[in-house]
Amino acid sequence: TIAGGEDEAERLMAIVENEIDDIKKFSRINPFDGPLLLAQAYTIAGEWNEAKEVYKGILMKMDSPDVGSPQQQRKCWMGLCRCAYELGDYDRAQSAGSVALEMNRHFYGVHKYIALAQKESGDL
Repeated sequence: TIAGGEDEAERLMAIVENEIDDIKKFSRINPFDGPLLLAQAYTIAGEWNEAKEVYKGILMKMDSPDVGSPQQQRKCWMGLCRCAYELGDYDRAQSAGSVALEMNRHFYGVHKYIALAQKESGDL
């Protein structure tokens, strides 16, 4: 059921948030890996606004091209692309997707949401 799925998504997000806190305390993990996991959990749960805010927060901390790996940067831009598409902000979806595409034109999934956003905005 949908309600059961939402409960499970909330339970999983709570686990991820706790794990992120533990990782930050006891690990030398890249500081962007935990927030990326949280954004992905929100995406899986269909919590588009929450995922968008996490992705935007990560990108704000990546204040130069040398901060964060290229893969992490692409994941953020791709995540923003999908969130914008799902929220009906098709221009922003195309813009964010274009950034991810410029970084790697073979990046999995980015073409899909750019094309869907173009279709929805009548820009084909």
